[in-house]
Amino acid sequence: MTVAAGATEESQPDAPPPRQPGRWLIYLEALSYLCTSLALIGLFLQISADSSAQRSEMSLKHVEQFNTDPVNTHRLNLTRAWANWRGELATISAVGGGSRQARADFVNDRIKPFNPENQSILISIYELTAFYDRTLLCVDVGACDKRIIDAYFETIIREFWGLYEHIIVEARRHHSKNLGTVIEAYIARKDEENKQ
Repeated sequence: MTVAAGATEESQPDAPPPRQPGRWLIYLEALSYLCTSLALIGLFLQISADSSAQRSEMSLKHVEQFNTDPVNTHRLNLTRAWANWRGELATISAVGGGSRQARADFVNDRIKPFNPENQSILISIYELTAFYDRTLLCVDVGACDKRIIDAYFETIIREFWGLYEHIIVEARRHHSKNLGTVIEAYIARKDEENKQ
């Protein structure tokens, strides 16, 4: 707006006040905010559901791998290796069935870790250890569902570790520095959870 020469701004007629939005426009704006918020919440829930479904699917793939080759072959190889000592193995493997040293001595007496005749048994132990490490690592990085993995594998992993811990730790000293470390951390974490 221009002011005529000699006139002041005060002498100009007042400009009409800016129009206030109508009540319906305010309601429409509030409704659009509400719809946007609901859409974002829905998107978040959908992404969460998709992520949960993917974790479950990945967990079930580990269960499937456990029951198919080559993992199943390694499990069967260990089962065959223990065929002559099943009763003793059941006793020593039972919860409270013996000290760690008693289990280590029992397994060492039967398998003799550094005997070349037992290479296939040792390979099966190492391969199963690597499989369990990968499975538990999948949970640790959030790619697998913890509930599914715990429900299916916890007892199996505890029994496996209880029998072969000393062989795995010994292999760690000589070969793979990380072999069984994820299993070891998992069992320690589970033991701590069970204390609480």
